[in-house]
Amino acid sequence: MGTFTISYAFKKIIVDRKFTLLGAAVGLYFADCYDRASYHKVEMMKCQSKMFSNIPASLPKHVDPWKY
Repeated sequence: MGTFTISYAFKKIIVDRKFTLLGAAVGLYFADCYDRASYHKVEMMKCQSKMFSNIPASLPKHVDPWKY
């Protein structure tokens, strides 16, 4: 058994698993894009655009539109 060194950790974590890290980075990027797109869609559905402007008329009066 040898001593644990920074160069060994770098080789095992970064160099040997570069495709795993690259895949994780790409996955995180697409997850962020999906999150931003869904947030934008919710803003549009809450009467911020003309495309969903008929939704408030169909809601009952006692319902909070942000929780519906």
